[in-house]
Amino acid sequence: MKKLFLVVCLSLGFIFYFTKNNSNSRKEVTDIKTSLTQPNQEERALAGKAETIKDVKKEVENQAVSQDNSIIQKIIEFQKLMPKNSDLSKLTKGEKHHTPQAIIKAGEEIAILLEECEGSPQNVGPISKAFSDCSQNSEVVASVRAMCRGAQRKIAPNSLKALEGSYATWIDELSKEATF
Repeated sequence: MKKLFLVVCLSLGFIFYFTKNNSNSRKEVTDIKTSLTQPNQEERALAGKAETIKDVKKEVENQAVSQDNSIIQKIIEFQKLMPKNSDLSKLTKGEKHHTPQAIIKAGEEIAILLEECEGSPQNVGPISKAFSDCSQNSEVVASVRAMCRGAQRKIAPNSLKALEGSYATWIDELSKEATF
C-alpha cells in the first residue's frame, strides 16, 4: 500500500512540476564536487595532530585521495541524473500518463547511494550532503526531492535543514512516507 502511495505521490509531483522551465548548469556540478571534497570534521581533527599547516594540508589531501573516489563519482553522476522540471516538458503525450523513466531511475540511484552507506560510515556525510542538495534544489522534480529528503532522513536525520520554496511542506510530508 505504501508503494502505491509513493507511486501516486511521485506522479502528482510530476504533474505539479511539469510546466516549470529551469536549466542545469555546469557550475552546479563543479560546486557539488567542491563541496564534497571540503575537509570534514574528522579531517579537521587531524589539525590537532599535525605540527604545521603544511602537514595538515598534506594529511587532508592524503585522506581525501585515499577516501573512496568512486563514491564521489557516484554522487556527481547522481546529481547529473536528477530529473529537472525542464526535462519533463520534453516528454511525449504518452509518457506524460505514466511515471517518467527519469523519476524511476532517480529512485534507483537513491537506493544505490543508500546501499553505499551500509557498512561504510565514511560515506554517510558526503551522501547525506548530496541528498540535502537534491531536496533543496527547486529545479529538481518535487517527487524526487521528496525521495532525496526521505533518504537523508534515513541515514542522517539530524542533518535535515528546513526546506524553502514552493511545495516545501508537501515535499517534507511526502518524504516522511518514503520507505527504503
